[in-house]
Amino acid sequence: MSELDRFIDTFSKAIRDEMESMRKQLGAFEIPLGSGQQLDAHSEKKHAYRFSVSSANDKVHPGLECTLRSEKSEFLVQISQVGPLSIELSCDETLPLNGPTHILVIYPWFLYEKLLNTLDNLRNSSSFHIDSAMRLFGKQPPQFATNERMLLEHPSLNPSQQHAIELCCRSNLAFVWGPPGTGKTSTLAPILAEMLHRGYRTLVTSTTNIAVDQALEKLVQLPVAQRALLDHRIIRIGQSAATTHDVGLYTVAAQRSKDSIDQMHLLQENCRDRLQQLTACQNLLDRLKDAKDEGQMNLFAEEKPRRNFVQDLKAIYPLCAGRHLKNAETERLQKAVEQRQERLQRLIALCQDPIEQLRQHVRQGTRKTLERAQLVFSTMSGAYLNNLLSDERFDVVVIEEAGMAVLPTLFYCAALARKKVIAVGDPRQLPPIVQSRATYVQRAMGRNIFDVTVPEPLKSNFVALLDTQYRMHPTIGQLVSDLYYEGHLHSDESTRSMTAIANRTPFSPSPLVLIDTQGQTQCQTTSRHSRLNEISGQLAAELALHAFNAGIESIGVI
Repeated sequence: MSELDRFIDTFSKAIRDEMESMRKQLGAFEIPLGSGQQLDAHSEKKHAYRFSVSSANDKVHPGLECTLRSEKSEFLVQISQVGPLSIELSCDETLPLNGPTHILVIYPWFLYEKLLNTLDNLRNSSSFHIDSAMRLFGKQPPQFATNERMLLEHPSLNPSQQHAIELCCRSNLAFVWGPPGTGKTSTLAPILAEMLHRGYRTLVTSTTNIAVDQALEKLVQLPVAQRALLDHRIIRIGQSAATTHDVGLYTVAAQRSKDSIDQMHLLQENCRDRLQQLTACQNLLDRLKDAKDEGQMNLFAEEKPRRNFVQDLKAIYPLCAGRHLKNAETERLQKAVEQRQERLQRLIALCQDPIEQLRQHVRQGTRKTLERAQLVFSTMSGAYLNNLLSDERFDVVVIEEAGMAVLPTLFYCAALARKKVIAVGDPRQLPPIVQSRATYVQRAMGRNIFDVTVPEPLKSNFVALLDTQYRMHPTIGQLVSDLYYEGHLHSDESTRSMTAIANRTPFSPSPLVLIDTQGQTQCQTTSRHSRLNEISGQLAAELALHAFNAGIESIGVI
């Protein structure tokens, strides 16, 4: 058995165990949808729909199968496209759009089902760069290019940040260790600028949309990024609630395919109108049949005046072309409506091929937009869920919050890199979140990548520690440094200005206060497996209220 097979088999077994734990412990994610409209009218293929959403959600990705729950029914749907405030779905069945509620139900273990298939592809495709994944996991030594230097000026960065950029330029594997408040994202942006300036194609990925968006926001402030923005060489994939500077994949692709999209929408609108007319035809034919049956059942009854079908005719002939039929005999009216019905069916059928051709053209434009992109931002789950990314490879893969990513996903993302992998994170902060408590799963999925590859990061030549923090009062920073960073974390001189905060109530002038609640509080477990400590919470609320009453306007309770 090859080393690759051992990795994949280990990951696969752990993922299946984790999926079983998720089924037992977690429920589904529910996303309320707003108004919906059908995009394909009367198509023999899958029906397409677009629903509005109130906010972005990092659980939804193109290609994901999930359940759409309406008032009385459930339907299996597939997410085909995700916009800033919309989701497009495809379904084999016709969805009811008139119901009061539509809820998209996503089962979180579906993400792992897709990951299993994706990992299995690593065995069978030569397009992946397995050596990069092995290097990230410490199975191959990193290589340094001693002649490589920074090509851009970064005068605002401190020496440790400069060293991190230098390491990322020289080594084909680099770990950027960023303790809290050390400017991790501010360092990441110049790293990306260096890769952009070198012409490298780079994937920037993370466990959350927030981290991806923060990296993008910092990058676009740099001069080298401004040129790339104008050339549409920076692309953001996935749904985001943040300002994405119009670099969303579908936003950029829509600009390039505007004429095709306008034509497609016009044809779709015509189809929808004709479909409504077709429905009106059938409704009128049913009413005519009822009237005819009623007349046959009452042969000896007094003849009643014929029903008024003017409104029905207006729905069938919106341009008043059917006015001559309002007084027509039933037989003649029925025949005319049947002819109109056949004509509408032909017109709708004629629209389908042009619509599909335009849709294919738009899809090709979207793919070309991605292929031309030099810097691509996406979540890690998006990297394997989004079908558009399945065939994309990159010179560099940069992984933000790498310490929080589950190991199988890290392995896959690293295998997309031809030249180098850069992992950014902090091994002293939260590890990956897994539900299973099994030792096997914890080792294969729940460890952070720093502990796997660089268990002694301070002694490694390919780890760059950002050693200056700008966030905390020096007293707090020193405690954090001593407890978690072996005294290597220093406070910038600017943090001394926070003394003014420490001098405020309560507990002036102490910047750090520890309150011992031993014997006074009790921690309990809720039905949702969360922990609850009411007295401790009450104490925190009283302290916050005391500070607020003393005029402090900015208070955080964690």
